[in-house]
Amino acid sequence: MKKQNFFILLIPLLIVSNCIVSNSATEEEPYFTLHLLVPNTQESRTPYVNSIVEELAIIGIEVQIHDVGYGEIGPRTWAYPFLDYSYIPVYEDGGYDLLYVGWYWDLDLALTGLFDTASFTPFGDNHYQYSNTNYDNILNSYVVEQNPTQRSNYAHQLQSYIYDDLPAIALYYNESLMAARNEVSGMTEDLLFYCDHRAENWDNSVDHVIKYGITHFSYYYNIFRAESYFTTLWTQPTYGSLFQRNINTYYWEPVIASGYTISPDKLSVTVDIDPNAKFSDGSPVLAEDVKYSYQLHMTPEVGSMDYFTLTSMFGDNASIEIIDPSTVKFTYTSITNFPLKYLSYGIVDKSVVEPAITAHTYAIFDEIPLTGNVQDTLVRSCGPFVLNSFNAGTSIKLVPNPYWNNLTSSGGINAKLDELYFIRESNLTTALSELVSDGFDVLDPIHPTAILTYEDLEGLVGISGIQKKEPKHEELSINMKHPIIGTGELTPNGTIEAAKCIRKAISHCIQRQTLIDDLFDGVGSPGVTPVPEMCLGYDSSLTPYVYDLSLAETYLEQAGYGIEITPTPTDTEKTTYAGFGIFVTMIFGLSFIRFIIRNKR
Repeated sequence: MKKQNFFILLIPLLIVSNCIVSNSATEEEPYFTLHLLVPNTQESRTPYVNSIVEELAIIGIEVQIHDVGYGEIGPRTWAYPFLDYSYIPVYEDGGYDLLYVGWYWDLDLALTGLFDTASFTPFGDNHYQYSNTNYDNILNSYVVEQNPTQRSNYAHQLQSYIYDDLPAIALYYNESLMAARNEVSGMTEDLLFYCDHRAENWDNSVDHVIKYGITHFSYYYNIFRAESYFTTLWTQPTYGSLFQRNINTYYWEPVIASGYTISPDKLSVTVDIDPNAKFSDGSPVLAEDVKYSYQLHMTPEVGSMDYFTLTSMFGDNASIEIIDPSTVKFTYTSITNFPLKYLSYGIVDKSVVEPAITAHTYAIFDEIPLTGNVQDTLVRSCGPFVLNSFNAGTSIKLVPNPYWNNLTSSGGINAKLDELYFIRESNLTTALSELVSDGFDVLDPIHPTAILTYEDLEGLVGISGIQKKEPKHEELSINMKHPIIGTGELTPNGTIEAAKCIRKAISHCIQRQTLIDDLFDGVGSPGVTPVPEMCLGYDSSLTPYVYDLSLAETYLEQAGYGIEITPTPTDTEKTTYAGFGIFVTMIFGLSFIRFIIRNKR
């Protein structure tokens, strides 16, 4: 009887001790596994992605990373071939689960084609397969609303849906670092990305000269061929336009125009030209100059980079009418919510350009300005500056237009600078030396060999770093047809709401500001929605999802996953627990042997 009781006591103790060893040495199984596509075009994304994956593992979500090119990403997302499915399926079936991607945006917020139901792939870029009837209805109102206040109201409502539904989890907004001497002012650096800068406000308190260092040189010679960022840096302040962006609000405001009216049907804009507007030779800017400038853009032989944009907006040249010498009317092919955006193209002097084309053909558009047949024909300015010299491959010099102060919009003053240079230096180290020695006053943030950081500027006396916001964001795209994170049908609760809870849990696992500080030298800002901060209509009342694993756990529990976050045992702790189990086993094993020996006696 004693022997039998002993075995009854020994067996559970052995089981308990072995269980202690087993549970301490084996991590919990994840609740589900997701596949994340990451473009292999930017190595800087790798540590960011790894951090997210590590945090998700803590709450029980396993993520497998696939570093691939767009040749594989495209057919799994916005270019999915729809051979076996009528929708984009999960990764294992040829589609995707999660996608790390970045988007560039226009400052004039355009949301059509991205999250609306009508833009499901392949009809648009809605590879998320997000569909919300309320969102669609508000978007339909937004795209035809021209009143700035109501338009922003609609934009805020649209962002609130994306913020709560999370078809895309915003990670961060991109910024870049530029450098300038402390005496430089009025740069409006946030408008530089799209070259909507107002250089007439730039100044250098020491000598009223700015030498702007760039790393590439423009080989495009006029506004019709301005196909690069570095070209538009100098063409923007040279070519005057009817409207330009206000430096504070980013809304379009009259410049060469003195006023405008929009027709009741929202399809036409009639523009009055400032009677004091003049080209740099003193000749007036007339309605025929405006119409002719647009006519050139919409003439295929010119080869304008804006040909397709303007022909889609206006159809053909007949849609632009001269009402009188100082009034011109534009009729659009359809209603657009930012009509003044398309009235911001540079104006040329018809009286000199038309004869030059007749004499020398459209070949003048490919000639270096101030040379040959073209001379100043295509760069005669009604903007705040005039092209003074063009040294191909090295430098460009601008000087003030003496008639700019005639404009009502100029406030009666000319450009503040006496000279504005754009000078090429592709080597960042050399460019920084030029900045220190006063060879440069400003250093552009775009560099082919290295990215400018605050560390580069340490110890440079009189030099400041300026963070330039960019209309770009980085995100995790969600496949809204995924049965766990999209439709929720395979979650324990089996509901759409459960899937939304999982998406929120994922968003709360991202250390946005910490990663920006650690990986990007603090240059960037936490993402809220896919809409970047500088876009017109950005909703500043929304805040980033905070990093909070406990809150993430709560959302997973609401989806039916009852996990508990506990610290992962250290190797020492695991050894201790395992040693304890072995110790218990050994003690009872020895006791058992002694018991047998004793009974044999």
